[in-house]
Amino acid sequence: HMKSINTILLILVFPFIIQAQNLVEENKEWSFADVNVFGGLSVSTHTVKLENDTLINGVTYKQIWESNDSLANDWQVDQYNFIREDSLNRVYLYNNGTEKLIYDFSVEIGDTMFLDFDKELILIDTDSIELNNSELRKRYTFKGRGYGQDCPDNIVWIKGIGGLWGLLTDPFTVVCSFDYPYRLLCYSENGETLYQNTNFESCYVDIVSAKEVDKTTNIQIYPNPLSDFMNIEFSENKPHQNYSIRIFDLNGTERIFKKGNQLRESIHIDGLESGIYLVMIYQDDLPIYYKKIIKHL
Repeated sequence: HMKSINTILLILVFPFIIQAQNLVEENKEWSFADVNVFGGLSVSTHTVKLENDTLINGVTYKQIWESNDSLANDWQVDQYNFIREDSLNRVYLYNNGTEKLIYDFSVEIGDTMFLDFDKELILIDTDSIELNNSELRKRYTFKGRGYGQDCPDNIVWIKGIGGLWGLLTDPFTVVCSFDYPYRLLCYSENGETLYQNTNFESCYVDIVSAKEVDKTTNIQIYPNPLSDFMNIEFSENKPHQNYSIRIFDLNGTERIFKKGNQLRESIHIDGLESGIYLVMIYQDDLPIYYKKIIKHL
């Protein structure tokens, strides 16, 4: 039968991708960059690992351990969250008497994961990514949708690794608001780094000064104060491909989102109320510029 032949060929050509690739296992570590834009732009790192079985209501979970130092030597156990994975590669997070589904690696294109409060993830694409040891892992791309609107960014998972925006967070929150600004830096198994975010130079980042990220001499926003429109201009020697512009109010709510690749962009802001806003410019998901602006009627 053709289906059987195709299956045999797939196993022969891609031997590394036909594996269980469970996420919830010991001897794994995830490091994440925590990008904070309020009160000054800064980036810090925290590392997560899963160890020790814990029995809760007859169900076995792994404990979640976290470290914030550069060598990941000082570990503290998370006393509130526990994690488990079933035989279908569905991952659950237990917190304060409630268990919720955070990953379902058994989904297929077109499937929808329903989350709380009228939020959902629709799987729109799958492909594979090659890790540092040449192993292929399945990659999932979701579209987030909530309250009748699409989220501006897609959500990406890697099988056995988890989300590129955060291991334990609600994936909808990551791309549809500004409440959880994590980025996956590195993923390792048995001490070997299998995945590293190419936007960062190492698996540990500690930027306490906004000047190290904010290249203010290469980007201009004008006029300021603003009224009906805002101009953003890159200098010609500043890389300006694949960037996104986000405008937030002081409550952290994203009010305007736009992608661009030109040296100069003009954005209509006449729909914003008078007040102070924060403009963030990202390139390849990393913040490269931020500025407070004043909007007048």
